[in-house]
Amino acid sequence: GDLPLRLLPPVVSALFTPGAAAQPLPGEDGSPLPESFLLYHGPGSRQATARLMDAWFWAASTIGTYVPLILAGFSPAERNRMKALLADTTALNSLFFLAPLPPPALAEVYRRCTALFHPAAEPAWGGPIRHALACGKPVVAGSDPRTEALVGPAAYLAPAGDARLMGAALITVAVEQSVSEGLAQAALARAAAWS
Repeated sequence: GDLPLRLLPPVVSALFTPGAAAQPLPGEDGSPLPESFLLYHGPGSRQATARLMDAWFWAASTIGTYVPLILAGFSPAERNRMKALLADTTALNSLFFLAPLPPPALAEVYRRCTALFHPAAEPAWGGPIRHALACGKPVVAGSDPRTEALVGPAAYLAPAGDARLMGAALITVAVEQSVSEGLAQAALARAAAWS
């Protein structure tokens, strides 16, 4: 017969909790992270970074100087490829790469970010969106059924293939404090429902 289906709670390390970061963290070049920043912690594949950069090019001219985009989780080869692609653009000035970090330091980055930008699909076993929600951070993500079910009202979703709408979502969350605060409260409520 049919076996019963039981849903398991999302996998999120206990390191990812709300609160202020305890110490400043360095970027790839050793300089401290900016006061406000968006975080991308996702795949560094060509397809994923093309989608990421299409949206960021649209948003960077408006917010990049004040709220840059921090990229985490990229291998050295992926970082070098991105830098080569962006060498002749002004977008490189609003992007910063994080050196590989141990889990406690990565959790600190999540606590410090303004919002998580995640246009890629969320892994079924857990990933950046769950980490951001656990830290009470707003999420800007691509709309797909799995992401919609995961985030509920805690994210600003836009079609992943629409760079203009995705960029507008980034600008809104970075600039509109009431939107960002509402998403953060929804993120905390969503994470609390997991326990």
